[in-house]
Amino acid sequence: MKNWIFACVSLLLLAQCRQAEKKADAAAAPAPEAAMHPAPDPYEVARGFAQETQAALGKTLQAQIGAHGPAEAISFCNVKALPIADSIARAHGATINRITDRPRNRANRANPEEARVMGMVRFSLSKEIQPDWLRLSENGTTYYYFPIMTNELCLQCHGAPGQQVTPEVGARLAELYPEDEALGYGPNQLRGLWKVSLKQP
Repeated sequence: MKNWIFACVSLLLLAQCRQAEKKADAAAAPAPEAAMHPAPDPYEVARGFAQETQAALGKTLQAQIGAHGPAEAISFCNVKALPIADSIARAHGATINRITDRPRNRANRANPEEARVMGMVRFSLSKEIQPDWLRLSENGTTYYYFPIMTNELCLQCHGAPGQQVTPEVGARLAELYPEDEALGYGPNQLRGLWKVSLKQP
């Protein structure tokens, strides 16, 4: 318990330090050459990859729901969601994973270390701190984590059964994901994390 409290306090302190660093960076005037040829910020690069992946999945999902309804869209996601994410990752030479401690697809289950990160993110969100700066480095690779929050579109398949999740959708989920743990979410809740892995230069 002491270690967990220490980790959470450290997260809050690191978040405050990053916010202070951003203010200091904004106040400092860049050298002319640096302004003309700024080095890419790996964090911003990783965040761009996560946003691109989420946008591609969301756009495809909306199109499937509009054309065939949410029940059929579940069948589409069951087959196509991972290949879409993998294709974007390959195009950028990165690794992009969607992880959660309440998976629908067991391939997305967070390992113990990732589950601890999710706990830290939940804690920071409870303190109204945006944790999208979180990064961990190990063995020449840096891992960047970005929250996946629920919205109205998500709740059609991840909300409360019999409310946002219709009986038809519930039946399709039971058919394709008999061990589904990803139901019962409300709006604007943490559902998972994008984990973007980049090799250190």
